[in-house]
Amino acid sequence: MNILICPDSMKGCLTAREVASALKDGLLSVWTNARVRLFPLSDGGEGLLDVIAFHSGGRFENATVCGPYGEPLQAAYWISDDGRTAFVETARASGLSRSPLRDPFRATSFGTGELCALALKSGVSQIYLGAGGSAFTDGGAGALQALGFKLLDANGHPIPHGASGLLQIDRIEPPETQNAKNAKISVICDVLNPLLGPDGAARCFGPQKGATPEQMPLLEEALSRWARALERSFGKNPADLEHGGACGGLASGFAVALNAPLLSGAAFVAQWTQFEAALNASQLVLTAEGQVDHQSRFGKTTWYALQQAERAMKPSWLFAGRITAQGEATYLQQFAHASLFCLPDGPISLEESMARAPELLRRAAARAAHCCFVQEQDPKP
Repeated sequence: MNILICPDSMKGCLTAREVASALKDGLLSVWTNARVRLFPLSDGGEGLLDVIAFHSGGRFENATVCGPYGEPLQAAYWISDDGRTAFVETARASGLSRSPLRDPFRATSFGTGELCALALKSGVSQIYLGAGGSAFTDGGAGALQALGFKLLDANGHPIPHGASGLLQIDRIEPPETQNAKNAKISVICDVLNPLLGPDGAARCFGPQKGATPEQMPLLEEALSRWARALERSFGKNPADLEHGGACGGLASGFAVALNAPLLSGAAFVAQWTQFEAALNASQLVLTAEGQVDHQSRFGKTTWYALQQAERAMKPSWLFAGRITAQGEATYLQQFAHASLFCLPDGPISLEESMARAPELLRRAAARAAHCCFVQEQDPKP
């Protein structure tokens, strides 16, 4: 049997390649004659650069940039062998995993903009910006500042970093040089969510970035003011853009200020890595992520992988550290050929689950293989 293992990373825990390797080891401990292909994927969030480097020739360039709370930190971007294309991963400079702090009103995307600026200076003609896993909810304001845009209050003074600054924003002035303004930057987004509203950047993702229920209306107001400033300055309202809420709203800021296309991250990475050909050559698809919940359907890697497997009439297995009841129901209603497996086989804390992730992945894959009766091209629970 030909088996394709195509997981995402488990944020703050394992890379997509490490997840795939652990699943392979568990599977082969039972199905010793299976032919397994590792095919790590990404939706544009944490781990994007590792996936691109796995599938493509190129090199990493290291730099010291501004972290999400202003602290200097080491980050990297990736450049293709021909020097024409760069990939920047927001999570590397401005991600949740880069700091233990959680304050959406202070966190900034400035370091992400610095990486983009460095990539531009290197002479690339195209930048793909992975938008996901961010610590900030500043609409990409900090990144635009790093690219030379002036973000001003009603008195013409620069606004502070973070969402708190958006509460003072009045207008945005393009950079004096044309470098950033004319840059070919495309944003590959890890979610479909809009900028504002119940499924927007503040209400849907604010809590994981530290926003309390009491702070949520103010965070929504900050992004609303950002949307109005973008419309006032560039003549385009980002409020209803699909993907506009990705990466703390950065997708909206770049779409309006830089005319950057907003691309589905999972679909883009699949196309870049020629996932369809690998899928067609397989008989069973395995994928994985840290948690399956109601947000997984908004463009996440596992949703995309199972969606493509379903269209190709391929059975699929989804592994996750945690599966909520709503997430399980959503997946099983949507995918007739999918089976879901939770990594722990009993009560376990998040800390222990993360520490034991490789072991749990191996055991879950072996457990799934043991409990499945295998017919040619049709493994079933």
